Amino acid sequence: MNFKMLSDNKAVITAYSPEESKDLGYLIGENLYPGFTILFFGGLGMGKTVVTQGIGNALGVKNVKSPTFIIVSEHEGVVPFVHADLYRLEKDSEVDFLDLENYLDQGCVLVVEWAEKWNINLTKDTFKITIEKTEEYENIRTITLEALGNKATKKLEQVISTLNDRGQQYDSTRN
Repeated sequence: MNFKMLSDNKAVITAYSPEESKDLGYLIGENLYPGFTILFFGGLGMGKTVVTQGIGNALGVKNVKSPTFIIVSEHEGVVPFVHADLYRLEKDSEVDFLDLENYLDQGCVLVVEWAEKWNINLTKDTFKITIEKTEEYENIRTITLEALGNKATKKLEQVISTLNDRGQQYDSTRN
């Protein structure tokens, strides 16, 4: 795995295998707190659920699966963990009906796959994560983490610091 800081609140991480993607998820999960939101963006098969499995594992939740057909899956862990997959939803009213904001008010960690379907403007306690596949190699993922809010930015700094402490490759050039 290697990483590059794009700004104080944005980093790009390259994961070379699903295992590295899951490890990154675990590292992210170790830094979450009640009311934190993860918004995932990326097409089918990008690895959103793989990263989410790592997040769930860090929160004490095993067997995290994509809730594509049930839409929302609630888990008990160190912190209540809610995993939503909006892929099958077509209308804003369907997403609104889920009342996802209520989970945040209850102190849950909320992970939302296909977040582009959720019409909300979160400005704090949030990571926006975009996952893309490289054209050359099937298993390599480019994962962009953007922190929204001061506390989330501090958590991103902790994630990057841990990667650095583990000896992961750091690209010091900024765009």
